[in-house]
Amino acid sequence: MPDKEILSSDVELVNSSTISLSSKSQHLFWRKTSSADEVHDSQILPSTIVETLVDALTQKLGLVSSYVQLSHCVSHMKLVDKYRTLSSYGLEAGQIIDVAIDPTATRIICIVLSSGKILEFDVVIESRMRELKKMIQDYTGIDISYQVILKDDRALVDDEIISDCLGDSNGPLNVNFVLNGSLILDPSIFASNFNYNHTIPYDELHGGKQIVFNVQSRYETKDCWLGIIGTAAGVLFEN
Repeated sequence: MPDKEILSSDVELVNSSTISLSSKSQHLFWRKTSSADEVHDSQILPSTIVETLVDALTQKLGLVSSYVQLSHCVSHMKLVDKYRTLSSYGLEAGQIIDVAIDPTATRIICIVLSSGKILEFDVVIESRMRELKKMIQDYTGIDISYQVILKDDRALVDDEIISDCLGDSNGPLNVNFVLNGSLILDPSIFASNFNYNHTIPYDELHGGKQIVFNVQSRYETKDCWLGIIGTAAGVLFEN
């Protein structure tokens, strides 16, 4: 019998060659059927019972167990008996378990707006981040193209699946609103004279552009909050 050799890219195989396959890991791996290219180490041995794996996955994904269905990625046999060991379904170290998530499964997601306001949405976790942005748009009136959703310091992409983005994180997502172009305003909201402000003399703006909004008699305070009767509130935009 010839000596055993670890295969590499320059090894030539001939007829009647025998190949032995072994895994470097003692653990099983898992992947979601909705994103089959992303394989994760379960840190669980084949001798473990199905229930233990289900509990670990549902905690990581933020779901209840009834939303999760496991199956053997080769035989496609469903792992339905939670008290059987994974190995009893023919699973060996290094093999992959397919995880199917009920498409109606939802999760409460906490959103923190740039103003500090906190919102909560019940979101289908197999939907895309774009769907979450639409929910924020319906609540705030701000178009999804002006929203940036952040997890930690990473901006989430519209096409990303929500459950993939969140993983086992239960922390809030932060939302910033940005303008991608010119701001168009109705001229009727401006004060008649753009060049005054009751707090900053115009000659101290040093080249800045000032827009003054007409807010007289808009609120129940009868303009007392403006400080000087007959003035308007201004917004300063620097060049």
